[in-house]
Amino acid sequence: MDKPKHLISLHPISQPKTAPDSRHFDREIIVLCVRWYLRYKLSFRDLVEMMAERGLSLAHTTIMRWIQRYAPEFEKRWNRFARPVGQSWRVDETYVKIKGRWTEPSRVCRRLFRLSHAAMAGCSVTA
Repeated sequence: MDKPKHLISLHPISQPKTAPDSRHFDREIIVLCVRWYLRYKLSFRDLVEMMAERGLSLAHTTIMRWIQRYAPEFEKRWNRFARPVGQSWRVDETYVKIKGRWTEPSRVCRRLFRLSHAAMAGCSVTA
């Protein structure tokens, strides 16, 4: 029997080896549900609905048990490849909306800086 095209073959690194041989569902289904739950902000019932669209009947408690059992394995494998994040973050070309107008944060900061210093000096500044 051919696999449906919507069930892609997952990289072996993503497949937990601890899946029992007596499981009622294919390993790929278990991995897919756990991966989607961990990657996207989906509820157990969202996943049940998504699997129902693919012709699988699941209870949300079944997915909950899969998450409890296999999530630590996913995390362990993820931590092996994850790189540490530095303390410094940079964002390029970011704009913020102020009073309905898009403005660069650097201009906003300069204006606020001028206004705060003007307030401390007791004089008024118009921008």
